[in-house]
Amino acid sequence: MGRKPKFNSAQKLSILKEAKEKDIYEISKKYSINNRTIQQWCLLYKYQGIEGLKSKRTNQSYTLNFKISLVTAFMESGDSLLNFAIKNGLKSHTQLYNWIKRYNEGTLKAYQPRKRDLNLTKKRNSTRKTTFEERLEIIEFLIKHDINYHRTAEKYDVSYAQVYSWLVLRQENGQVKMRFLTTN
Repeated sequence: MGRKPKFNSAQKLSILKEAKEKDIYEISKKYSINNRTIQQWCLLYKYQGIEGLKSKRTNQSYTLNFKISLVTAFMESGDSLLNFAIKNGLKSHTQLYNWIKRYNEGTLKAYQPRKRDLNLTKKRNSTRKTTFEERLEIIEFLIKHDINYHRTAEKYDVSYAQVYSWLVLRQENGQVKMRFLTTN
């Protein structure tokens, strides 16, 4: 899952230099950017350098201990939420705000990635060619095993969608219609 930023880091740096020379509200209108965004970029550049202005394509994950230490340090700091977050390596105050909220509710957790079946993802993209006889065998296996599409797709190295469509075609039109499906 990628993200496409409106401005790259070089463009952000150029806008920041221009904002130092001119009124920030003028620059925000010129580039259609909220003036708070420009202020945030300024802090990112000040505390994190050019790396702070770069957009990340993926989310960063943090341990529970890191989150708790940041929340407790913020509560003792007296600093603004935005300044504290950026000084400590975050991209915005929103993430820290959510951690504080969850900490106070007692629901703050470490990031737990969802278990994903990578094999099924690979099979979903599989479009290997099959013969008519092989499709009949696949459908027979599917029916014998309680219409378990995932198991069938994995066993025969075909996609879930292929198995599903072949069964639907068989049920609607019988075996004759399946002979015309040569590309799936």
